[in-house]
Amino acid sequence: DRPGISIRDLDGLMMRCRYPLWDDDARLPVEEQMYCGDAVRIGRSYCPFHCSIAYVPPAERRRAA
Repeated sequence: DRPGISIRDLDGLMMRCRYPLWDDDARLPVEEQMYCGDAVRIGRSYCPFHCSIAYVPPAERRRAA
């Protein structure tokens, strides 16, 4: 389990995963917010692992509607 990187470390690094590593209900100061930081594919904000849990394929969205 990686500790992640801070937004300061992400600043200016376009090809790094920006998936947040804190609970949705956490009210953390910016300095304590950590992000994945793994490499991303061109055109994505998240690494392949976080894309797999963050994005819903279009076919599944149609079925859920």
